[in-house]
Amino acid sequence: MKNLFLTILIAAFCLQGMAQTAPDFTVTDIEGETHNLYEILDGGQHVLIDFFAYWCSICAGKADDVTAIYNEYGCNTSDLFVIAIEREGSNQQTINFENANAGNNPAPAVSGTEGGGLGVHNAFGIAGQPVFRLIKPDRSVMNVSTSSVTVAGMESILQPLGIEASSCSVATNIEEEVLFNITVGPNPVNNILNVNINDFNNQSINLSMNNLNGELMFFQQADNSEIKIDVADFETGIYLLDIKDENNNLIRTEKIIVQ
Repeated sequence: MKNLFLTILIAAFCLQGMAQTAPDFTVTDIEGETHNLYEILDGGQHVLIDFFAYWCSICAGKADDVTAIYNEYGCNTSDLFVIAIEREGSNQQTINFENANAGNNPAPAVSGTEGGGLGVHNAFGIAGQPVFRLIKPDRSVMNVSTSSVTVAGMESILQPLGIEASSCSVATNIEEEVLFNITVGPNPVNNILNVNINDFNNQSINLSMNNLNGELMFFQQADNSEIKIDVADFETGIYLLDIKDENNNLIRTEKIIVQ
């Protein structure tokens, strides 16, 4: 009987130590952008999820920390992708929460009822708020304590994983973008990415696309108003498309998801 009890106890400890595999999900944030967990992970990024509720005062107190981490680690263009997922509020309630608490340039936020947040809370077994989970590219889940969700606290967690602070490289030169009137799509893309320069006027535009490791995947000097980039042979993941003028000044950087 003693041996049976010991076997059960050891098995329980082993099960407890097994890493949880993150369930896949697709959500739509309050800006109308769609995010799929496995696509982000397959692009090589870690994903930090802030599970919150719009009525939660502790969540409100942590919202600006989440924003600070998002900006400290590249605004979702580098090794870390940050997303805040609400439990049961509408888009408007989530927008009100973000406006009141999250500060400037917050991470993408998803409402519970309209963005798909409630289903994600349920899939991860989230019972209270706030809860923070770090998902690794191998889809294993790491619990992150609420007290660790500061820029300094996350540094001690992320550095051993090889994740360093990074500037927000997605940028727009508004004056030049208006001048050239550039559109990019479809995004996500699995075949041909179209870049349309609607006010081309025979001006020189340079296009380059890099993966998140900084490897150059595409370069072309535009010689007409419509450029087609064939991404059919690209690996699934996230890429950064830089659009520069003839003097190599950045006009715009677009995050491209290749499926």
